Amino acid sequence: MSTLDKQAAEQAVLPKFIASVRKSIVSPNLKKFEDEDEKLLLDLATSDAWAVFEKFVGEFLKSLEVITEKKVALSGINIEEIGYRYMITNQIRGALETVLGFVDKYALKAKMDVEEAKNEKKST
Repeated sequence: MSTLDKQAAEQAVLPKFIASVRKSIVSPNLKKFEDEDEKLLLDLATSDAWAVFEKFVGEFLKSLEVITEKKVALSGINIEEIGYRYMITNQIRGALETVLGFVDKYALKAKMDVEEAKNEKKST
């Protein structure tokens, strides 16, 4: 990449939601991170963009369940096909809930660290 390309990339206009992802809640009161990935996950978990993504996934999972139920009810499929459709739906649900849970544990960690910092301030 040439120097001009690097400069152009650094000056590129970022979408508005990126600012919320980059906004860090990390303060001197919070514990130090073991690695950069942990800090990035914490930033993501506490961003507005993550809240929007969680809402989208929740709505998607609800609609997926409704669609599956309607298709099964309206079609004259056999028991094996019904089982297959519900199995696939459950696998999709499980995968998305795993992702949500993985990031949400960092949001919980952030809340716990903030509370711990407040308690330490009160005791001193």
